[in-house]
Amino acid sequence: MYNLGVFCEQGRGVPQDDTEAVRLYRLAAEQGHGAAQFNLAQHYPQGMGGLPQDDREAAHLYHLAAKLGFAKAQLNLAVHHARGKGGLPRDDREAARLYHLAAEQGYADAQPNFGVCWNVAGARSRMTLRLLAIFASQPGR
Repeated sequence: MYNLGVFCEQGRGVPQDDTEAVRLYRLAAEQGHGAAQFNLAQHYPQGMGGLPQDDREAAHLYHLAAKLGFAKAQLNLAVHHARGKGGLPRDDREAARLYHLAAEQGYADAQPNFGVCWNVAGARSRMTLRLLAIFASQPGR
């Protein structure tokens, strides 16, 4: 289901169809497929593929995929916690923990130095510096 969803989303060998991709991702996500949960979550913030715009559902799906150890979902969930998005409370500690989990899997975008996280304006943010300090203070660092 998941792979066919990717093909539908990208139009690889089949007509490009976000709505069908979402349907297939949902079927795979309901069976506990982390990458499908992540891809489905990616469609909610902009309301793509016929889905309503829903940051809370995106956060929920990132959480499910993150629990399965899916590094991209851990990173996105960390961002949601760091910014207090998707109905999640702002929680710098949880964000740092999730960045750490993703980084330990070798996911370059989440690694400790993260190439230094930048805020929307493109400058270092206080939140980023707090996250780096929390990460550095974790046991084993």
